[in-house]
Amino acid sequence: MLKKPLVVIIVTNYNGASITFKGKPILQLCLKSIIKSSYKKIKIIVADDKSFDKSKQLANNFRTVEFIVNKKKRGFATNNNNAIKYAIKKYNPDYILLLNNDIIIKDRYWLNKLLKIAEKDNKIGIVSPKTIYPDGTLQYNGIYLKYGVMPRIRVWESQKRNKESEEIEIAGGAAMLIKRSVINKIGLLDENFIMGLEDVDYSLRAREAGFNIIYYSETNIVHLEHYTTNHFPKKDAVKFKEEQFNYAYFSIKHFHNFKRFKSIFLNVILRSFFEIGPNSGIKNVKLRHNILFNLNISIKEISNAYKKYRSLKPR
Repeated sequence: MLKKPLVVIIVTNYNGASITFKGKPILQLCLKSIIKSSYKKIKIIVADDKSFDKSKQLANNFRTVEFIVNKKKRGFATNNNNAIKYAIKKYNPDYILLLNNDIIIKDRYWLNKLLKIAEKDNKIGIVSPKTIYPDGTLQYNGIYLKYGVMPRIRVWESQKRNKESEEIEIAGGAAMLIKRSVINKIGLLDENFIMGLEDVDYSLRAREAGFNIIYYSETNIVHLEHYTTNHFPKKDAVKFKEEQFNYAYFSIKHFHNFKRFKSIFLNVILRSFFEIGPNSGIKNVKLRHNILFNLNISIKEISNAYKKYRSLKPR
């Protein structure tokens, strides 16, 4: 890199001061790990989704961290989009890096490495780092579409094949480096998704626009995974309803004809009968209770998703 690009790191946050890991707030752990990075041409923004804890006071303890807050709680996509628009207007960055607040970075050279990959080729639009559990085991290294339609987590280790980087279908949204040219061409996250599949949708849109998505294995980024949602859980019926809308909207938006039917069947209808985890394998499939009730919700959400899609699609 002859000229060092400017990276704006956006940490999406909701009550990250009151959720702890090993006795310390996850937002504090996240920000401390970012600041230790060797790459210094960065701006750090905490995008707060109307927290009711002391997240602002905690972030203000870091003089290089900027804290912006939504006027009301809007969810993952809107929260990030507001911060991206703010960052572009104020800083005009070359890259936007989206991070969850439950990320802890162990490798101080992580950003240098990701940028080195991203700068290799103009066609590279998004770089996704290796994500591990706190015990060091692999959590996931991107996402792929099983049977061409089902978003599933990749859990095989690329390093065993002597690859430090490789092209993948979909980047994981917990940590995603996005080149400015991608944002200029395809826009922001789709705010119609309700806390899920935003990363899948954005990656597919980027690929459809001609960009490549790269997974990079030579990093140590710890993802605590679901720390915020587990501490502030939704009722099962509400969560199920939102998930079914997301999968139906995703299916209708990205697929057509038989492939759309296939996606709705596998991603929506089957989920009325079975609880399907993000990984492959029979161990991640459990029979649900209240199947008829679930099926009724699923049919309603397919209809709602189709109406939403039709309202957005140009006539």
